[in-house]
Amino acid sequence: MRWTLRIGLLLIVAWVIFAISPYVALYRLSKAVEERNVAEIAERINFRTLRGSLTKQIVGDYLLQADGKEMTGINRQIAAEATATVADPIIAQILTPDVVVDLLDDGWPQQLLRENALSSHFDLSPNSLRKAWNFFVSSELRGFRIIYFSLPADAEPANRYRLQMRLSGLRWRLSGIDLPQALRQRLLDKLPHPNGTGKANVTQAK
Repeated sequence: MRWTLRIGLLLIVAWVIFAISPYVALYRLSKAVEERNVAEIAERINFRTLRGSLTKQIVGDYLLQADGKEMTGINRQIAAEATATVADPIIAQILTPDVVVDLLDDGWPQQLLRENALSSHFDLSPNSLRKAWNFFVSSELRGFRIIYFSLPADAEPANRYRLQMRLSGLRWRLSGIDLPQALRQRLLDKLPHPNGTGKANVTQAK
């Protein structure tokens, strides 16, 4: 009976540690951003999956610009591959350590885009009980290895960032960021129009 209670208690403690671990990881990432600790940030971000996340968003929006029509089948696949190649230099600029710090600091990469197009930013650091509570209520756990945070919690959906953290081994790492529409549009403006007639424009972005 005593061993059963001990094992039960250990399981409860282990579950509590697991439950709070992604929030602790987010806090430590925020502290690394605040301190501009590039080495620590690099350890807490999976740049490969983050790159894929950003490329998917930009390519998806870019493809919707071709005469306002969505492509299907093999043509869309070919267009997606070609667009990913075009967008790759932009993604490479975003994923430099300085720009990532800039983006996570307040939600806008000033080094890449000087003019601010968003009215609401986020503060990644849960430095108050209210902010910590907002992080908790905005979180969405997917299974045991993925959790999402929507920031800022009080912003309109179109102006929110969605941070994905994934458990890899024993560490939660940032693996994706869904950007708000206004920021995606500014990044799209750096790409040529699909028809070669100027800048792209997000007209049907979701």
